[in-house]
Amino acid sequence: MEESTLSELTKIKHTELDMILGRRHNYDVGAELSEIHNYYERLVISLTKDVLADEDDDTELLADVVCVALNHLPPRYVRHDVDASFYLSPQERVEIEERVGKAVKDAIEYVQSSIARRTGGDDDDIDLQQS
Repeated sequence: MEESTLSELTKIKHTELDMILGRRHNYDVGAELSEIHNYYERLVISLTKDVLADEDDDTELLADVVCVALNHLPPRYVRHDVDASFYLSPQERVEIEERVGKAVKDAIEYVQSSIARRTGGDDDDIDLQQS
C-alpha cells in the first residue's frame, strides 16, 4: 500500500473515532467550553487501544467498544484531566481504573457476541489479557 494512502486511511480512522465521540462540533462554543469532556473518554480509548492492539486497524470495532464501555460508566466531566487527577484520592484512582477495566472488558465481550450473532458464527475471540 502506498504511504500516502496509508496516511489518508489513518486520518480517516481518527476522524471517524473523533466524530463518534462527539469531538466535532458544528457550532462555536468558545475555547473554554470546548475543553469540557468526559474524564473517562481518554482512559477508555487508551485501554481499548492497548487491549485491542492487534485489532487497531478495525476502527469500527474500536469505536463500538469505546461507546459501549463509556455508556456503562458514570459521566465525569472536566475541563482538564490533570485537575481531575489532582483532586482524586489514591483510593478513587484505583476504583476508576477498576471501573474502566471492567467496562472495557465487558464491552469487548458484548461487541464480540453481537458480531457473532450477526454473522451467525463464532467470531475469533479477542485475547483480553493485558500486558
